[in-house]
Amino acid sequence: MLKPDRKYYESLSEKTNFQKDILEKVFRLADLLRTIYDTEFLTDKLVIKGGTAINFIYFNMPRLSVDIDFNFVSGERREDMLKSRENIDKILTKIFTMNGYEIEKIKRYALLQYNLKYTNNAGNIDRIKVEINFMERVPVFEIAEKKISIFDIPEFKVRTYRLEELFATKLRALLTRTAPRDMFDIYILLKSGFKFDERALKKCFIFYFCLAQDFRKVDPESIGRIDSLEIKKFLLPLMEKGKRIDMDEISKKVNEFVSRMLVLNENEKKFIESYYEQKNADLDLLFEDMRYNPQLKEHPMIEWRLEKM
Repeated sequence: MLKPDRKYYESLSEKTNFQKDILEKVFRLADLLRTIYDTEFLTDKLVIKGGTAINFIYFNMPRLSVDIDFNFVSGERREDMLKSRENIDKILTKIFTMNGYEIEKIKRYALLQYNLKYTNNAGNIDRIKVEINFMERVPVFEIAEKKISIFDIPEFKVRTYRLEELFATKLRALLTRTAPRDMFDIYILLKSGFKFDERALKKCFIFYFCLAQDFRKVDPESIGRIDSLEIKKFLLPLMEKGKRIDMDEISKKVNEFVSRMLVLNENEKKFIESYYEQKNADLDLLFEDMRYNPQLKEHPMIEWRLEKM
């Protein structure tokens, strides 16, 4: 592990205008990510998602991200997945221990979570969260290989989702947990001028939301319940010091986008009806002429969700 001293982070803070303790956390996070993707077995199984993928890969860090979220992506059946899970846990535990982290582990069937405790350069206790989801293991589209170049860490490759799929899950997160950082990430996509397929994003969003909750009960007004205290506590520390954000503009742009995502065509309406009324996930109906992963029809979360209805 690379171990910059306090002066390094103070200098980096002056250059970037981000808080030095958050910069140290991000540096540690990126260095861990590099080590993970230097391990062949992990590279083949783990796909990075969420804010870290968005801000490290697709955009030039408009905000910092302070945890690592992976999906285990593989066509493996349950028995093989459980064996892989054991190996992943062993390898990650070794990596985290060798890098001096105190590990608190949370194990559930669908999830492995590591809370990594360390003492930062200011002498304070801090934590990095690394989480792996084992249920969403079949992607909609082909996994992409991307490069990350951050701070003074040598460039390295990671595996992540196509932009549309990444933001589909980000939109789902916004409408299920209403966190300020989710709204900001979507706003950055819309503001960036980055070309993306809005139709593909919408269909991915419908699919992923149906895996998690009842799409018929989507509440777009939940976004309006994000208040200034949440923004001050959970978003501003991840941004440049003194950075001003126009929440009215952000809310307006994101709400307009969400409204478009919730206007369904006839086939999308039929998919929703069939999914909830007949317990039938007709993915050809949802994706229409769009090419998607044929293994999606065997997605373990579809079977689980339909059984729970």
